[in-house]
Amino acid sequence: MCKDLSAMGHAPSDDDFYAIILGSLPPSYDPYISAVNATSSILGTTLTPNKLMQTITEEYKHRALKSKGVKEENATFFGGGKGC
Repeated sequence: MCKDLSAMGHAPSDDDFYAIILGSLPPSYDPYISAVNATSSILGTTLTPNKLMQTITEEYKHRALKSKGVKEENATFFGGGKGC
């Protein structure tokens, strides 16, 4: 994404790109972002935009797997339609 912006003639700084990434996330990611920011603050470090993208991608995959697992679990639980 940063390369795409650079190709359009305006390469954002790391801080700007970080803000773009955070601003593009849905509200459901607010607790996750708060945790990432708190951890960074406590450790006295800041994630690079690439590392931030990596952690967000990992969180997305985790949520997708968890969502899929819940759906499969519910399908298994309700799927038979027969009592014991």
